[in-house]
Amino acid sequence: MPSIGKGRLDGDTLRGAILSLVCGATVPAGATDLAADPPHITFSKTAEVIDAPYTCDGLPFPVRYINDGENDLAILSDGDVTRIFVNTISASGSRYVSGQLEWWVKGAEATLRDLSTDNVVATCTTAEN
Repeated sequence: MPSIGKGRLDGDTLRGAILSLVCGATVPAGATDLAADPPHITFSKTAEVIDAPYTCDGLPFPVRYINDGENDLAILSDGDVTRIFVNTISASGSRYVSGQLEWWVKGAEATLRDLSTDNVVATCTTAEN
């Protein structure tokens, strides 16, 4: 299974990262009010949730997609770290980013790439193929 994190995030850091990713907000260092009242993300009743099984370098790798109008997300987990990837512009296929990582899906193939080094972390195919 590909590794998508450099280490574990504590709850406050993860909440801050999600808030920053989804809302475009910044969280001051040491902010504790988020722990007491974490932000809530509400999706419409028509949001589409797709659980897509992939095989990456021979290992199972489940991905959850949430498609809701202007908010299209991919949630990837390697068992230790879960990251939320946000859909971004792509000339072809569907491209999602989370920090330095890029998840790019085109047809039955997907690639997890570290954009800071331009290294491919994993090459994947849909599990049905």
